[in-house]
Amino acid sequence: MAENLIPTILRRKIERTRVRLVRVRLFEAFALPGALLFAALALVFTGAFERFAPPAQALLYLAFFPFFIIALVRGFRKYKTPDLAEGSARLDASHPDSPAEAYYDQPARITAESRPYWVKHKARLARIIAEMEPPALSEEWRKTDPLYLRVITPLALIVIIAANSNTAMGRLSSAMGTDIGALFGADSMTVTAWVTPPDYTSAAPIFLNSADRDVEVPEGSRLTLRAQGGGRPSLQRSPLGEAPLAGERPSLERASDGTWETQVELNTSQSVRLDYWGERAGWNFSATPDQPPTVRFASDPTIGNNDELSFLWGAEDEYGVVELQLIITPTEASGLDTSESETAPVEIPSSNFRVGNDQADIDLTRHKWAGAEVELTLAATDAIGQTGYSEPVIMELPEKLFLEPLARASQEIRLVVLREDEQYTTPIENMLPVLEGEDLGLGDRLEYAPDGLQHAALMLDAVTYRPESYFSDLTVYFALRRAHQLLRYANETSDAEPLDDLLWAAALRAEYGTVADAERRLNAARAALERALRDGASEDEIRRLMEAFRQAAEDYIAARMAEAIMNGNPDGGQGAPPGQEMLGGNDLADMLDALQDLTETGATDAARQLLSDVTNLLNNLNFQGGGSGSGDMFGEGSEGEANDDPPPENEQRLERTLERLAEILEEQRRLNDETLQEQFGSDPQNGQSGNQQGNTDGQSGIGEDGETSSGSAETQDGTGQGGDGDTESGGGQQFGSTEGDLSDRQEDIASQLRAFRDMEDTNDSLGTTDDGDNNLDIARQALELAEDALRDGDLRGAQRYQDRAIREMRDAAGQLSESLDDMRRERLGDQGQGGERDPLGRAGSTGQQNNGFGIDIPDEVERQRARDILDELRERLNRSTDPEEREYLERLLDRF
Repeated sequence: MAENLIPTILRRKIERTRVRLVRVRLFEAFALPGALLFAALALVFTGAFERFAPPAQALLYLAFFPFFIIALVRGFRKYKTPDLAEGSARLDASHPDSPAEAYYDQPARITAESRPYWVKHKARLARIIAEMEPPALSEEWRKTDPLYLRVITPLALIVIIAANSNTAMGRLSSAMGTDIGALFGADSMTVTAWVTPPDYTSAAPIFLNSADRDVEVPEGSRLTLRAQGGGRPSLQRSPLGEAPLAGERPSLERASDGTWETQVELNTSQSVRLDYWGERAGWNFSATPDQPPTVRFASDPTIGNNDELSFLWGAEDEYGVVELQLIITPTEASGLDTSESETAPVEIPSSNFRVGNDQADIDLTRHKWAGAEVELTLAATDAIGQTGYSEPVIMELPEKLFLEPLARASQEIRLVVLREDEQYTTPIENMLPVLEGEDLGLGDRLEYAPDGLQHAALMLDAVTYRPESYFSDLTVYFALRRAHQLLRYANETSDAEPLDDLLWAAALRAEYGTVADAERRLNAARAALERALRDGASEDEIRRLMEAFRQAAEDYIAARMAEAIMNGNPDGGQGAPPGQEMLGGNDLADMLDALQDLTETGATDAARQLLSDVTNLLNNLNFQGGGSGSGDMFGEGSEGEANDDPPPENEQRLERTLERLAEILEEQRRLNDETLQEQFGSDPQNGQSGNQQGNTDGQSGIGEDGETSSGSAETQDGTGQGGDGDTESGGGQQFGSTEGDLSDRQEDIASQLRAFRDMEDTNDSLGTTDDGDNNLDIARQALELAEDALRDGDLRGAQRYQDRAIREMRDAAGQLSESLDDMRRERLGDQGQGGERDPLGRAGSTGQQNNGFGIDIPDEVERQRARDILDELRERLNRSTDPEEREYLERLLDRF
């Protein structure tokens, strides 16, 4: 080996020896803190730490760090890093020749005779250094770590981590966040928090939990915090965006029940935290500002019925549109002041809707800009007053079409007066010297009036010239002269405002006569009732408006009847043409009664639809004169008057058959109602059991062919149920004798239907078809199954069978009715084919009363169910003591 490599080899072995000494010294100094750390990690990773109670966890957590730090400091003080001299000495101690020290020795004197010996000595040391190994320090390790903890501890920790690899990191993170406040009772503190959205959102409160830290709320929401247990917490807030927090920081106040409570207005995005010996609860709130509504014309405005402005519109808002208006602005082409604009309300489907698409029909024929070119813009407003606008549309504003010359003239004069907005040239206060000796306000100031009013006065003079030649109705003449007097003695432009109503009434009188007043009252009553239904008015208000509408309808009918009598009968008093269907005396009353029921049950959409239908029917009334052929106020003529021959025997028998089936059907409907009410009054669990036990029509009940399938209720388990069959201990004891009464009545109705079916089989002239016979057979079997279900206490199953029976009987009745119509049509021939219409504008038939088809009126069961729901909501509101719940229930009731 080269001589010059020995020093390098020796230095490396000395360094390796020193490193081994460092390990020993480190273990000696830091064995205690290492043992504490191993014990802590073992407790955490094995899950033993989290099994301790929170106060014990906090105590161990606090105790660990001081002991660990003390042991660590003691270790640093004890530890001394070995240097190269210590490494060289320990390396020499491992060999008897001390090669490291001897290698660097130098002879005191060297001679020629001693040189060979010195060279051999250096060569031997070099071989020793090259062959020797650094000491293992076994002796030192035996004294420092006789139990081999330096090996066992790391291996044990690796095994523990591997065994709990899925939860180790989570447990470590949880341990690092140990709740120190548990020592002071903070762990028993419960925080309840919820966000109450602004009233305009109509949204329910948002209850918060610790899992969802990021919460998006409407701007202006109110956060309520309640902390119970422990001491008084502190509230910390910080902005999440650039907008600073407004106002002072809210403080928590102790409530009467001992809880700490506060409220925070969330007007900007912010972080809210509740601290008590650490964070108890916290959320990041993103306050979203409400955007203005969006609104548009879904179709171009056009002129609709009765000269109304008609168009389709659509509007949307995140929390609801409360008002929709049409902004009307004259264009430059109209020659009017373009800086002036007016608004007209647009009816909306509800008082607060989020997405709406509807058709608007607005009567603007009385508007002062009727007939002029205007710019139309829709404006939608939400609950906080934000307004969104549509794209403008330019059109000529519809004006009412008057055929009578006097009516057209009255309207033209009226528009001239309304469009004049200039003031008198000389104010009234400057006229005192001129009017000396005259009573102020009684002088003729027409010469000082604006040009438009002077022009209107001249037009009135011209129209009223020679009334004996041009006026057949003196009421119109006196109205026009009264308008002229008002113009002459007006002191200022605003004094001419009464001419609006006066001239409009004169135009309507000249065009329509006295019916116009009754129609105006009817439309006003309809609009008021529809507005109350839309806005959710009180029950008393709706009831009052309903009575006003009923009275207005009666007055309108009386006025139309008087007009028909006054004008005479075109047919010479012979009544209605034969075969024309007339409005029965009870038709209107029935529709008004149904409308009353809908308003009382809160079915506002259906009530508004029926209200529109009733109004349309009244507007389409075609009265006959007061001749001998009239039967009642509507000019109802009986079929006998149209055709003196009595109906054939077959037709009369079919009528009686249809009436008998209708009686059975009505009786079954009443039983359905009572079954439904009994089901609602029974135990919910029993009703659920009945749902499991009952059979559907398409499965084990009645097949499409009318036969009872093999899986019927009687054959499933021998008890008439599809469940466990324990009727005596289950449903049977729940119902008692009530189901017995219902089942007896159901048996009676089934017997009636069976007798009706037997009577039909013996009579070949009833006009039924094979499908009708099949309907009745299925209905009979359904009634029998309903009877069995009632006896077994299965109310829900009985209801399904009853519903199926009603459907089948209704279909059979429809086929009988069609057969009866065919008989009448064949007998009357062309008399029923003339395309005639009844007084309500409906297509004429062969004398059968209109059954109201096409008008969806909820039946008694649905109306009763709606009443029950409303009563339950009101009862819950009366019982509730929670202000938040009461506010929510009140908003819910306001909608219905």
